[in-house]
Amino acid sequence: VRRYFNKPNKVSAKAMFRHPIWSTWALHKTKIDQEKLLEYAANIRKHNFNCSHLELDDRYSSRYGEFEFDTTKFPNASSMFQKLKSDGFLVSLWIHPFVNYDSDNFHTCVERSLFVMEPTGRLPALVKWWNGIGGILDFTNPEARDWFSSQLRSLRSRYGVTSFKFDAG
Repeated sequence: VRRYFNKPNKVSAKAMFRHPIWSTWALHKTKIDQEKLLEYAANIRKHNFNCSHLELDDRYSSRYGEFEFDTTKFPNASSMFQKLKSDGFLVSLWIHPFVNYDSDNFHTCVERSLFVMEPTGRLPALVKWWNGIGGILDFTNPEARDWFSSQLRSLRSRYGVTSFKFDAG
């Protein structure tokens, strides 16, 4: 593990230890959208609950392995993030290492050899996980790490995402 993951070089914000992370999963599971998220945040404030982060969990994208907000469920993600920030929320997004075969990114990942490969090394090793079938990003491959990191950096710069919850891999 030490070959691929450095030890943390700083401690998380103290608020992370003092106040809860409110996750949309607890109330909405996969049935989350912009209106429900903003209502959830408003209720946290209305009841004067402490909050270190508000975590937007599963199904903010239309397919697993995409890094764009589903515009049907989140018609204006930018203004949603601005509202949450102005209300004092730090927003975390649920992230996983899978790119399902129906994702727009699947073909890109196959072409660039970003997935863990089956034993012959000729084809991606497809995996069945709880949200479908897809490839799993090969984080031992620097190009896969760079591609994935660039997706996360884009979310941070475009929307002001504070943190990511890495899960499912």
